[in-house]
Amino acid sequence: MHAEESALAQAVTVLGNNFKIENIYVTGGVKSNSNMEAFTTCCGKCRQRIYDFCGVEEDILITYFNLSGEKQERTIRAIL
Repeated sequence: MHAEESALAQAVTVLGNNFKIENIYVTGGVKSNSNMEAFTTCCGKCRQRIYDFCGVEEDILITYFNLSGEKQERTIRAIL
């Protein structure tokens, strides 16, 4: 199970099916001197799960942070 799936499962367990995702934050990368600026992104399966929870009308923002503290922002529709 990936972190995104775990977070969604926890939200359903605690809040039931009546919740709205507004933002998702993903932090990670490769810890090496040559690649600290690499970003970890959601895999295709997790992107689809997030989209399924958003609903057709919503387009939520996913913010990625690398190990250097830089960020990138994408909407779920842009990366699906």
